[in-house]
Formats: sequence, C-alpha cells, structure tokens
Amino acid sequence: MTHILEQLKNFCDCVNWDKYDVSIMERNVEEMINLISNLTCWANSPCETFLNSQRSEMIDVPKFDPCTCDGGILEFEPFYKPFQPDTFKVLLITEIGINEETIPLMEGIDYNFNEYSGKLKINVRPYIKNVSCGCPERSKLLIQYDAGYSELPECLLQLFCDLLHVITAKNDCQCETCTACNVSNTEGIIEYKEGDEISPMLNKWFNNLIESGYELQLGQISLCDCVKQKIWGVVI
Repeated sequence: MTHILEQLKNFCDCVNWDKYDVSIMERNVEEMINLISNLTCWANSPCETFLNSQRSEMIDVPKFDPCTCDGGILEFEPFYKPFQPDTFKVLLITEIGINEETIPLMEGIDYNFNEYSGKLKINVRPYIKNVSCGCPERSKLLIQYDAGYSELPECLLQLFCDLLHVITAKNDCQCETCTACNVSNTEGIIEYKEGDEISPMLNKWFNNLIESGYELQLGQISLCDCVKQKIWGVVI
C-alpha cells in the first residue's frame, strides 16, 4: 500500500495530500481499490482485489484413454491475468470413499508452463487408475498461482486520481463541510434526516459515473467478460 500511495502522490495533482493523515488516505485508497475490483470482477472472494495475490482454481480430471499418446495430459489457461508463471503449484485431489487423498505434483516433471501458448500443461497419467470395472476414482486439480497487479497500471493513473479525488471529498464529511448536517437550513434545499440516507445515493451515483465514464478504460483490466467454462478439464 505504501508504494501505491507514493505512486498516486507523485501523479495526482488534484488531491490535497497535506490536508489528511496517511491513515485516512490509506482508507480512501483501499475503498477505491475495492470499488474498482468489484466493478471489474476481480473480487471473486471476500477481500479479493486486482492487486497481486495468490489465486486458486479447481478443475475436473476427465476420463481419458491410456492407450493414446496424449491421454492424461491437460491444458490449463489461468483465469486471472496478469499472472506469474513461476508461482504455479498443482495438487491432485482424489476422492477415496468419504476421504480425500492430496498429492502435490512436481514442477518440470508433472506440469510445466508453455510460454508460447500461455497455458499450463499437466500430466496426470501416472496418478490416475483407469479401470474397466468397479467404481472409477473422481479426481480434481487444485491450481494455485500469483496473479494481479503489483502497482496501479500507469495508463490508468489519471482515472484513479479522479476517483480518489471524489472518494476523498465524499468521505470528508465533518459537520463544517457537509451541507446535510446544516440543520438550520430553512430554504428546503437539503434537509437533515436521521440515519445515513445520503451515502447509498452517493455510492449509486458514483458507480454509475464510473461505469458510464470510464467503461472503456477499466475494460483494460476487467475480467467481467472472461467466463470460466470447464470443458474436458480445460478452463477457457
């Protein structure tokens, strides 16, 4: 977070950094990151954002013909991008009755990342028992890897500065700066009401502003059009 704060501080001229404590600006930046992560479909689990962190995906291991040369070799394309190829870890999880057996696969022997295709190739052939009768084993692959952005993309810095400026102004709601707190207002322009009825309206307006004004720019980091589909063990 410190690096991102410095990145914004060096780029954003519209934000009055001297007016607020570092802790306040950190909360504002975190709110901005969480908001953008939700709008761009990066938040697929609680507290998940577009910043770099470990991701997990699980795919089925399909039944394959052991008599073919490529039987048992699967291709996996990561859903989260950008990702770090050197962080892949693959676990084979097999159901045995009511229990599960977990086997960590070995990099370079059981799986390897192909830079040309951008996919991870996984060989489960040595671990899967193909039987002609009886109950077949049900297996899945748990694939873990690091993905996301280590800092804010430079091409979107102006967008983030605009959003941070609005969020900072929205959260700066002391009574001396917030019109809604002026209970002596007799002109009927804005009336004070018990409870927080203004924040939901601001959030709705803010989301609409982002979606309409920055749709094309945010599309550069959005995952919303990337749909996970399991087809014979391949996530596309």
